Amino acid sequence: IYAMGDPKKLGTIGIKAFVLYIFTTFFANLIGLGMGTLFQPGKGVDLGGAEPRQMGEAQPIGERLLGIIPENPFAALVEGDMLAVIFFALLLGVGLLMAREAGQAAGRFFEAGAEGILQMTHIIMELAPFGVFGLIAYVAGTQGVATFTAILSLTLAVYLGCALHMLFVYGGLVRIILRLPFVDFFRGILDPMMVAYSTSSSSATLPVTIRAATENLGIKKSVAGSVL
Repeated sequence: IYAMGDPKKLGTIGIKAFVLYIFTTFFANLIGLGMGTLFQPGKGVDLGGAEPRQMGEAQPIGERLLGIIPENPFAALVEGDMLAVIFFALLLGVGLLMAREAGQAAGRFFEAGAEGILQMTHIIMELAPFGVFGLIAYVAGTQGVATFTAILSLTLAVYLGCALHMLFVYGGLVRIILRLPFVDFFRGILDPMMVAYSTSSSSATLPVTIRAATENLGIKKSVAGSVL
């Protein structure tokens, strides 16, 4: 937010990002439901030994919205309450922009800290695929290949759903709306795709995604950082 240099840009970019998120999520849900109906991955699975997990009552929308506002931002950070952390970070970023010269020292401090954390995460993510391979090898060695054949239909449903979403939804946006070369775009985001695939974590892949967006696709760092 601070890197934008102008709090007015936040509203315009924020609205576009929100609309894009709702649009892509709608089709993701649609494809997911379609794959579930087609493959029926849970059919015939015996869940007799599974313990039911008690879910809390759904919160009213008003309480949900109020819950985003943290009473203590540090407690929210420790508890992993992402929405509360993001809300506080947005307010702090806007506050530093409005403070102008008086907020520049703090702004530079947070920019340097963010860069350090991104680099540290990048190092960890370089090693993560080896850890994932080790976990899978252990499961295969101790429980046999049958463990993976039992979830074959689920695996196929997920892979096909992701491929359809990537090629048609995102690919359609890239080719039709943005009019960018399809192959060049996916070549530019190959690194974050590989890291996301091997770690199954979009949050942990974020540093690599921002780097690919800025260096390979030429997106401004302030836009990439806020939208992503």
